Amino acid sequence: MFIAIVGTPSSGKRSVLRYLVEKHGFIQLGLEKPSDEMAGAELSSNQLDVPSLDSLALSSSSTPATVNPGPSPIPSPPIFASPSSLLDYTTRNWLTHHVTTDLRTYAEIEPFLKRPSFLLVGVDGPIRTRWEREVARQDKSLTLDTFVSQHDLLLHGPSFPATLPPSALSHHPQTDFRRVMSLASVSICNNFPSLPALYAFLAQLNLLDEERLRPGWDTYFMSPTLGSASRPLETDPFDGV
Repeated sequence: MFIAIVGTPSSGKRSVLRYLVEKHGFIQLGLEKPSDEMAGAELSSNQLDVPSLDSLALSSSSTPATVNPGPSPIPSPPIFASPSSLLDYTTRNWLTHHVTTDLRTYAEIEPFLKRPSFLLVGVDGPIRTRWEREVARQDKSLTLDTFVSQHDLLLHGPSFPATLPPSALSHHPQTDFRRVMSLASVSICNNFPSLPALYAFLAQLNLLDEERLRPGWDTYFMSPTLGSASRPLETDPFDGV
């Protein structure tokens, strides 16, 4: 199994990675030059003339892909030159459990979705909680207002210019990050007050469940059954006539 973890800044991606490494023996993998976290703020369509990220006075809250040493330091991960070389390696070693936080853009992740042993996990959390984590971890001067602006940029992209004609607003392109998060098979809301609480939740979630990768027959047949049962009953217009 190969798990890629994506998510908003300071949502706990590295904590989920550490859990998989420490509790389940996953091997962390990395990229030589991982994309910046804020790279996902780029719009997935270039049909609109919007300001570039360089023109916005927002500092990136990017964090290193590797886990910072803690009580039980994790060994430095094997580093790959490109996502394609990482894909080749994990495909050839699909029986071994691997995990990474270095796949961050749609272009990087999309080829992995074709592999039956790949699982994409999305992590998010309340904005204020994530801001408090960011301030405590690395940036004491970061204001909540700036952090919220970064969050909005990442999810919604730059604001439209005031001079943009109404006809251009008929289609609102998604940011690359929003597309990536929509691909996640498992979504985690990390609003837990402590690491043990998060670990307890992850233990119950059981990310190693093979049903997430290859649904069994019971799951396969029950899904359409549950969908049919949830649809409202249609009334016969001629009933009682």
